[in-house]
Amino acid sequence: MFGEFCEFAHLDPQHWSADCALNIARAIEDGFPLAQLSWCTVHVLRACAKVGSYFDNPRNFENFYLALDFLTLRADATNAEKLAEESDETYEFLTTMLEEEEPRALKYFDKQWRRTKEHWMMLYRGEGDSTNNIAESHFHQLKQTFFLGKKNERIDDIVITLITVVIPNVIIKVQVANVLNEKRAVRILTRADNQIVEQRASKHDECLKLIQHILEIVESRRIEPSVLIPSLKAILNLAQRSLKEE
Repeated sequence: MFGEFCEFAHLDPQHWSADCALNIARAIEDGFPLAQLSWCTVHVLRACAKVGSYFDNPRNFENFYLALDFLTLRADATNAEKLAEESDETYEFLTTMLEEEEPRALKYFDKQWRRTKEHWMMLYRGEGDSTNNIAESHFHQLKQTFFLGKKNERIDDIVITLITVVIPNVIIKVQVANVLNEKRAVRILTRADNQIVEQRASKHDECLKLIQHILEIVESRRIEPSVLIPSLKAILNLAQRSLKEE
């Protein structure tokens, strides 16, 4: 439909920016075969961060993400010769690792990234604006992606998610991406994982103490059960929904 409109209006788009969905890429390539298609780096790295289940070795997944991060976003585009050399070396390291150690991740990489590298590698895209998120945020809608699609959230819940999940994860990724020493990068990730485990253990203990305290109050018959039942039902429903989402 859009192709027909462009013909009617005598428009000839020369460059497209889109997310990394293969069906969108095929549609643009079929409709505008001479146009350049660049994939949004935000969408590329977001997609890469979600494929850890394809990897047998977590360390290989970390190296995969760092390699894609470099090839897509951090390579030096001011020097064409250096850009080509470093991109080739990084890409060869990446493909060799997948071919030798990660057969499931290799299958995913071949389908999603190997045949489309001219869309996402800075070597082919060049330096400049590499994201379409400005266009996507035009309507100022707050949205969260989850396994069934997207959902709207209360602003206070979004703020809590930003503080407890998003910002810590961003800090970890920035630390790892800026680390040249591989052992230090692994230590950062390990320390972050340990902190998450400790936080979960602390929250787990706190939950058990609260439940025990409520149980003691109910057993002592110092409070009318009807006062607690609505709140307890709400907590139970919330817990059951969380289990279903996981």
